[in-house]
Order: sequence, then structure tokens, then C-alpha cells
Amino acid sequence: MPLASEYPESKGNIQNSETRAIRVKQRDQMKKPQEKESRLDRIESGLELLLQGTSELKESQKKTDEQILELKESQKKTDAQIQKTDAQIQKTGAQIQETGELLQKTIKKLDEIGRQLGDLGLVQGEVAEDLPCYPFRCALSPH
Repeated sequence: MPLASEYPESKGNIQNSETRAIRVKQRDQMKKPQEKESRLDRIESGLELLLQGTSELKESQKKTDEQILELKESQKKTDAQIQKTDAQIQKTGAQIQETGELLQKTIKKLDEIGRQLGDLGLVQGEVAEDLPCYPFRCALSPH
């Protein structure tokens, strides 16, 4: 049986297919370096974006840290003010209690003085007998 390469009409087909295979190989080889470069370019651009994002994140973190420090300082001042206010409230409460106790003592003294004056027959600095409705006078006087 004769080989396909022995027939003239098949020789062209074989050469054409060999030529095609060579061309496809060359084309693939040309494409591969271009693909590698474009892939490298993509990796580089992705890396640049990553570095840029990391840099921005660090700046943002610095600002956040500064804000946290400011808030901590503000909280310390607020806590100190609250403690001062609490101390003042306690002091005021103690003064109110003391004032209440003094007021009760004063009321007791006034009540005692009033009783003593009543026992002496004086009412509001006047002799009780001189008042128009002194109980003994009213009972003894004819109406």
C-alpha cells in the first residue's frame, strides 16, 4: 500500500498541515510572552493598588488612633468633673441635713420660749390680760 506522501494530491495537504502547525506554534509562542507580560502587568498594577490601599489604611488608622486619644482625654476630664460634682452634691446634702437639724432645734427652742411666755401670761410680747379675749377675762366679765 502506498504512503499518503507518495500521492501528489496528498503532498500539498501534508505540507499545508505542517505549515499550519508551524504557524500555530509560532503564533502560540508569540502569544505566550504577551500573555505573560500582560499577566505581569496585572500583577504589578494589583500590587500597586494593594500598596496604595495599605498606605491609605495606615493613614486612616493614625487618624482613628488620634481621635481615640482625644476621646480618652475628654473622658478623663468628664470623669474628673463628675467626681467633683458628686463631691459637691454630697457636701450640699450634708449642709442641707445640718440646716434641717438646726431648724428643728430652733423650732423646739421657739416652742419652748412660747410655752414659757404663755406660762408667764405673755402672748406676742403683750400681757395676756390686756388682750380682748383672754380666757379668764372673758369668763369672768359680764357680757
